[in-house]
Amino acid sequence: MAESRLSVICFLPLVLANPFLTLLLANANQLVQRGVEGSPSDHPLPEGWKKLYSRTKDREYYQNVNNGKSQWYPPAKDAQQQEQKQNEQEQALKPLQEQHTLLMVQVMLLSH
Repeated sequence: MAESRLSVICFLPLVLANPFLTLLLANANQLVQRGVEGSPSDHPLPEGWKKLYSRTKDREYYQNVNNGKSQWYPPAKDAQQQEQKQNEQEQALKPLQEQHTLLMVQVMLLSH
């Protein structure tokens, strides 16, 4: 992900000069962000967890009230469930990352 952000920064002046490229890049970033965040969870939280909202990041996060640790993703009920959920998120993110890379290539080609 850091590499794609770096490429965005390198081409930012070209993208901002072209409204079509700006829109294309915004859509690509939304796709990737949706893939990272996943769909909102309506499942009840495990005991000892609460859902909070970060105004600086403009998104929800979860805090364990017992140890004070926080995370962006809903907590799993056990380690196996957590590992399975992480694997599912990684698998779901792969096509979005590929699409983001393809859109970045299109942005580079259109800007030359």
